[in-house]
Amino acid sequence: MKKFAIFCFVAILLTACGPKSQDIVDAWQEDLNKGDIEAALSYLADDVVVSITPPGPDGDGVYEGKDEVRGWYETIVAGKGAGTLSDCQADVDTFTCVSSYSDEGLKSIGVDFIEGSWVAVVHDGKIQSYTFTISPESLAKFPPPPTEPAEPLVEEVPITTSETIVGRWVAKSGDHSVLHIFQESGILVVSVSGYGTIGAGPYRFEDNLLKIEETSGDCIGIVGRYEVYGIYEGGELSKLRFVLNGDDACTERRETLDGQTLVPES
Repeated sequence: MKKFAIFCFVAILLTACGPKSQDIVDAWQEDLNKGDIEAALSYLADDVVVSITPPGPDGDGVYEGKDEVRGWYETIVAGKGAGTLSDCQADVDTFTCVSSYSDEGLKSIGVDFIEGSWVAVVHDGKIQSYTFTISPESLAKFPPPPTEPAEPLVEEVPITTSETIVGRWVAKSGDHSVLHIFQESGILVVSVSGYGTIGAGPYRFEDNLLKIEETSGDCIGIVGRYEVYGIYEGGELSKLRFVLNGDDACTERRETLDGQTLVPES
């Protein structure tokens, strides 16, 4: 019985004399600040999980196991990172502190330091896991991410030659597709899906305006004049836009051209 009592006393004494969570955490932080990665890792469990919230732009912010954590620590040391822990409180195995951190990378973007909550689980003399959650105040210090360069505006250019618009161009008119065929011969043929050809006649440019005259259909003898604008994409004319100049008594033509954008027939 006496031997058992002595054994229990020794066990209690050894437990009381073991390293405290605060000592483990302080030693870990000191070694990491000194750049001694292997010494800092010695305070971590083999299956340690380290989390940074929110994560940086280059990863998910979670490092599992000593090998992944070593890679993270190498980044910290290369950037001359240094941290401090303050206002630490222990609750059984959970250790909560206020963490402050700075490195050369932060300073290069005008951030002197960041601060946040550092919560660790310390058990069996090892840090089993810890999470650093950056405070909203510290996140507000970061400059906004660079915006993607805007796509260059595609500008319209005036079209003033018949050769430029030769081809088959389609526009929508209500539920119907309207096909304008500008032939090399200088004849424009217009057809509507479900109806067929609705008109045809000569076209040409005069004084930089497209002059269209009907010789068949419901608008025989009626002339309309339009400004024509084009958009080039990849060196190819991809869109035509028509703007009525003056008046056009041909209602069908006016409705299928004025203000409309035509695209090549696919």
